[in-house]
Amino acid sequence: MLSGRIAQIPQIDMPLPDGGTMPLNIACHTATCYWLYHEAYGTPPQPDEFLNKLGDVSGLATELAKMGTRVKKSNIKKLWPGTVLIFCDLYGNAKHSCVIANNGIIGGYNQLNWFSSPGASHAYSTHAIGDIVWKGVMNKRVQLNTEGSQGRLIAVDETKAVDFIRTKTS
Repeated sequence: MLSGRIAQIPQIDMPLPDGGTMPLNIACHTATCYWLYHEAYGTPPQPDEFLNKLGDVSGLATELAKMGTRVKKSNIKKLWPGTVLIFCDLYGNAKHSCVIANNGIIGGYNQLNWFSSPGASHAYSTHAIGDIVWKGVMNKRVQLNTEGSQGRLIAVDETKAVDFIRTKTS
């Protein structure tokens, strides 16, 4: 299950043209795609798979959001572990993604300023579902990490999300 894979990701060394390597800077969409890929194939993506199969993780997250449903504060607690959460701007562009882990806690990377509790820049952090900052009439929008900016929270079922990543990387 995807929810059981949500944890800190080991360092991934990306190849350089000179034959050396450099650590991959893991951000939110990178982590979400890593966990989805791991669930889809039973093994984590290797550096060449990041380059050749996953590629534009921001684009993948935006495309994945189109397969989800909008979440409001009134129905957030009905979501299951393994659900991918995507914070989109009002134009539908994915700005942040994370996943609900086994314990009902949201796990993700680069979650600084996305929740009411402190996050971490380019590191793994967890947040309670109650840490989502809701805005707008009837709490239908979420706060994006830019102060005062509002967006939509989209939930993608684990099965749809894993099938999506499998289709995009096969």
